[in-house]
Amino acid sequence: MKENNYLNIKFRKYFSILKLELVSKINQKDFENKEIKNIILEEIDIYIINNEVDLFYKALREYVNYWNVRHLYSISKADTYREYKEEVFNQALKNNNLKYKLLVLLFLASNIFNDNYANFNFGLPKKDFKLKNRRLRFEYFLIDFYLKFNKFDIDIGYFDKDFELLKTAKLHIPIISICIILKILIKDNLKIRFNNKYERKVAHYTNLYVFDQLINKKSTFRLNAPDYMNDPTEGKILFNFLLIENNSFQGDFEKIPYISCFTFNHNSLNQFRLYGRTDDLECSGVSLTVDKGFFLNNRQQDKIFSSLYRCIYLDEKTGYLELAGRNRFSFTQEYHEYGFDYINQSWIRYSTSLDLKNNYVMYLLRTMRELCYEFCSYSNLIYEVLEEINYLFKSFSFREEQECRIVKYAKKENMKIWNFKFRYIIYGVDFVKSLRNIYIGVASKNAFNYIVYSIQKNTKMKIKPKIIISEHPYNPIKYIEPEIVFKK
Repeated sequence: MKENNYLNIKFRKYFSILKLELVSKINQKDFENKEIKNIILEEIDIYIINNEVDLFYKALREYVNYWNVRHLYSISKADTYREYKEEVFNQALKNNNLKYKLLVLLFLASNIFNDNYANFNFGLPKKDFKLKNRRLRFEYFLIDFYLKFNKFDIDIGYFDKDFELLKTAKLHIPIISICIILKILIKDNLKIRFNNKYERKVAHYTNLYVFDQLINKKSTFRLNAPDYMNDPTEGKILFNFLLIENNSFQGDFEKIPYISCFTFNHNSLNQFRLYGRTDDLECSGVSLTVDKGFFLNNRQQDKIFSSLYRCIYLDEKTGYLELAGRNRFSFTQEYHEYGFDYINQSWIRYSTSLDLKNNYVMYLLRTMRELCYEFCSYSNLIYEVLEEINYLFKSFSFREEQECRIVKYAKKENMKIWNFKFRYIIYGVDFVKSLRNIYIGVASKNAFNYIVYSIQKNTKMKIKPKIIISEHPYNPIKYIEPEIVFKK
């Protein structure tokens, strides 16, 4: 509480100075709408009187929206501003209030317009139009970040690692700040919120042994280290596209990424053949479909939950990408009883919203690539910022899998080992309570009765999931014998 009061006093002084700068800027321009000008200044006055950061945030948002973020840099050069800058920002970095941290991040990133960092002059000749255009894009993304912040579904500890990095970045702070903002905008477009009727559930493919452990042995769900993934480009796609050399980078090996994979393809022949195979037999696993209760959403504030993010399928040579999502056939399967017109309208609504995300993320990544090219000498710092989203990028060759992931970084002391080589950590959320559907691979159809029995006797389940044997036309080499599998 004392920390907040102290910070409010410092911000009060700081914003009083800022108000004078804003008034100066406003008076230099002919505001067509005088009402906006009066609202901005009135709300800043109320903030200064009441020390209420939300009111100032609202006023500054109006200012940034009406004008542009470049003026924040010119404000930050004011001599009176510099007197309080270091002390206020250092205190804000320590504070738990996200809005304070947002203000810090935005002002730090606005220094990207300093000509010492980039030759961004608006008096450029026509041949330098691309350079001018890049500056406009930075400005657009900073404003977009600022205006969207109240709508972000922010996880606990969202900024912790980023602001720790900012403390050590020193002279490179503007570059790192704008990288952080671009990363946050990417993550926000990838986060699955389960808040529409088209993305309500995702599936996890696994074998019968894991099913038995989760349902009957009350085992906890695991996230695995990416040591033995089937894609050799895992962890390289993003940095190859950004032209960042990462083989010489000495990262924080005290923290290791752990991943669990889900998909929008709840009942896919291809994924039954590739994943969750029991005794290495194709189509012998199960697809366990869970709902939002298994992941972090905006009503949960428990540290054990994690958010789910859709993967980006990226062709590193061309920069073309697609975000994971449902395919059109799944709409036909789900809504076939409603008729073609309903299916078509539903698909158009869903695909349009996904296309908007897709194009926006592509725009963000291309801007990020230009930033990395312009400031290639800071590649180690940029690498460290983007490491958090690295494993959300996959080769375009795997696009049909439509994958989503939990990615969680954990310290070495939290690591567990299985079979002498597989590293994993525990995901402490009850899997059983969120289970809604079970699809059984055709090679395991003889296990249907045991799976039904296992579900029915489980007292934790208030809602019993639907259990279906996959109907895909496929002749397995042999069928699983459940009496052998479940005795192991």
